[in-house]
This record gives sequence, C-alpha cells and structure tokens, in this order.
Amino acid sequence: MIHAELPVSITTYRLTPEIKQYIRRVSSLFLREIHQGTMEEYINYCLSELMDNSQKANAKRVFFKENNLDIFNQDDYARGMESFKKEFLANQTHYQTCQEESGLSITMSLETRGENLYLEVTNNSRLTVFEYKRIHDRIMHAIQSKDSSQIFSYIDEKEGAGLGFISITLMLKKLGIPVENIQILSQSDKTTVRIRLPKNIDDYRYITAISYEIAEIIKNLPQLPENVSKINRLLNDPTSDIGQIISLIQQDVSLSADLLKLVNSASFRMQHKPTNIEDSVKMVGLRGVKNLIYAIESLQTLTPPTKNKKSLWQHSQQVGNYTLALAYKFYGNNKQITADAYVCGLLHDIGKILFEAAHPDTLQKLSSFCNQKKIPSRIYEKIVAGINHAEIGAFVTKKWNFPDVITAAIEFHHTPSVAPEDHKQVVEIVYLANALYYYEREHSRYNLIYTDILKKFGIETERQLQHLLKDISA
Repeated sequence: MIHAELPVSITTYRLTPEIKQYIRRVSSLFLREIHQGTMEEYINYCLSELMDNSQKANAKRVFFKENNLDIFNQDDYARGMESFKKEFLANQTHYQTCQEESGLSITMSLETRGENLYLEVTNNSRLTVFEYKRIHDRIMHAIQSKDSSQIFSYIDEKEGAGLGFISITLMLKKLGIPVENIQILSQSDKTTVRIRLPKNIDDYRYITAISYEIAEIIKNLPQLPENVSKINRLLNDPTSDIGQIISLIQQDVSLSADLLKLVNSASFRMQHKPTNIEDSVKMVGLRGVKNLIYAIESLQTLTPPTKNKKSLWQHSQQVGNYTLALAYKFYGNNKQITADAYVCGLLHDIGKILFEAAHPDTLQKLSSFCNQKKIPSRIYEKIVAGINHAEIGAFVTKKWNFPDVITAAIEFHHTPSVAPEDHKQVVEIVYLANALYYYEREHSRYNLIYTDILKKFGIETERQLQHLLKDISA
C-alpha cells in the first residue's frame, strides 16, 4: 500500500497517550518502509502538534455548545475564550467523551507522491475566521522572528501556549522548506492542515542548492524590448485602454507574428482563426495576451534545435491544446481559467526543456558546482534526467516572476491534489491533459490516472475517457 503511493490513515475520537504512542509507531514504521527513518523526528513532532491542535479545536466546539455560545460570533468567541483553556485543561476526559458522542474526530494521514511526503491532520469542524487569523498571525510571526525571545513574547494565554504552528514553521524554516508548504484547508464540515516535505531531507537540500545555481547560471530571461515592457505595464494596469495595447502590439512585427502564431495554436478548435492582432486580443482577452507574452519569452530563450528538444516542445504544445479544450469543456464560463489554460499546459514541462535546451557550458558549470559542493553524482544525474523537473521548473519561473498560476501548473502537474486551492482547477486540467497525451500514445494506462481526478470530470470508465479524448481531439 505504501509503495503504491496510497495514504496510511488513522482516525480517532479520543487522543489519549496510548493513541498518540500508537500513531507514533505507525508513522515510524511508514517512514522506515520508504527508507526515510531520518525523518521520524520531524514527522512525529508535526503530527503531535497538529493532533493536539485538532483536539483543542474539537473540544472548543463542545465547550461553546455547552455554554450556549456561537463560536462564529465575534463577541461570543471572545467571551468563550476567556475561560476555555482553564476548563479544557481541568476536564479533558469529559471533553474527549463529548467529542466522541458528537462524532468529532481527528484523522492523521501519511502519503508519498513522487519525491515528496505529505502529512495531513483533519478534524471535522469548520475553522472560524478568528481561528484562521490566529494561525496565520502565528505563522507570520515565526517567519519574521529573529530569536526565541521574540517567539515567547507572542504566547496567547487565552488560547493556550500556541507554540504548535510557530514551532512547525521554525522547523521548516531551519530545514530550508518554504512556508508555502503548509496548507490550511477549511470546508463546511472539516478543517485540514497539510504539510509537504521532501522524502529525503538531505537530497532536498542538495536539489535546492542546485536550483539556486541553475537560476544563477541561466540568470533572467532576455530583457524585453522597451515596447514589449510598455505593453506589459499597460496589461497590468486595469485602467488601460485596449486600443492603445493593440496599437503597441501592432508596432512590433516580431511580437505580432509570435502572438498570432500562439493564438492560432490556442484556438485550434475555433471555426474562424484570428488573422490580425485586434481579433487575437478579443479572442483571448488581456489576461490571455499577458500569459502568451510570458510564453513567447520562454520560447525565445529555450529554442529547441535538436530532434529531442523539438519533440518536447511538440508534447508541450499538444498538452497546451488539450488543456485549453478541457478548460472550455468543463469551465467554459470561467474566463480566468480559459485565459490561463493554454499557457499553463504549454509551459508545464519547462523544467525538462531547461536542460534539453541548456548549452554544454551550462551543464559543465553545473557539474563543476556539484563537485565543488560535494553533491552526490546521483543527485546531479537525477536532475539532468528530469526526475525533479516540476520542482526545478517552478523554482526558475518563480525567479523569472511568472504569474503564480503558471508556476503552480508547472510545480503540481504530477501532484494536483496538493496544488494551492486558488489554482487547483487549472492544475487539475493540466494534469488530465498530460495524462491524456500519454494515454493516447499508449505510454500510460487508464488505471494509472488518479481516480479522484477522473471522477471530478465525470469519468468512471475507460470508455468514457476514450470518448473525452476523441471529443477534445476533434
């Protein structure tokens, strides 16, 4: 089950010392099974803190109900928190019994996907805005704190010691893992805290070091001409006149040609393809034009002269087409998703293309850097082979200041379930488009596509998948 990348989960209503010990043993066995025993200390600490927080959150619901207080009302929340901590600490057995009777549970989950390890703790209570603000404030405080004295000055006696999220954030910070790897997901009936960690922390540090070096070697994308920079500034200004933008694009022959080419590629299913810039801008919208300019920058920088590089771009363009077709089919009324879809699909494998398009001198510099830093050759070989292409591609596009949605599509197109909520729909269609590409060419099988993604798009049989592929290929 573990090696099939299926989650290992435990659900409990009572977080007793015995249950905690059992969860620690399961976690340790899980990590040893994937040969990552060195992560035990980190994972068990995170699980312990998050489960304690979930238990307090559930107990809080019981306490507020018993005292006829509305936890979602600001005045009631402030009134209840005056005495909750004292009551909870004095009557933990009572609250655990009430939680079980009310069906308030805590679920721990561990899962591996690719090079990453995901841990989740869920309690079936919706987060209040006051609790979310408190968690956010604590995380931000931990990021900004320079020493422990600043942290201890932030303890909230009403809420409890409150060091859980602060300590976890500091631990990730020390390991060099970005705070964005902590996700807080609140729905109508549950709250989940998800943390994404590298399966191997030493490998992660090596890969991060190489990523920085790649960014230094590649530097930035070539400086755009002043005319294109001006177009970008106008595209970022909500008060801009569309006529002025069209006029500026038309003045740049090279940009106009590239833009027309990409728009025609992105409108492959349209009956009437655009023949001029005005029609192109109207078809894809200003957001679409802005995204396509980022694609043009990438195309100019990463021109694929060899056969293998050319096939990579052909793959990327086809996935871009499929992504756009899926966006129109399932989100046709959402202009933001349809504007983002093509470019996100087009650039999803930019991490692979970075190495395919790399000049031999670039690879030599990277190899020398790894030797100098005593980075194992297997790490260098994995990166050059494209095994970490999603992480590398996302790292570089962040350095290039690409829109967040494009970077998210690059980073999570193999792991859509952990994509940021703001961009999850786009990431999911990029994932499905990529899966369809390989399925169509018999390089992958139906049963290897994530079931939850298939169900989200109404696909429950392989025949339905084949119909969808035929529809978007028409």
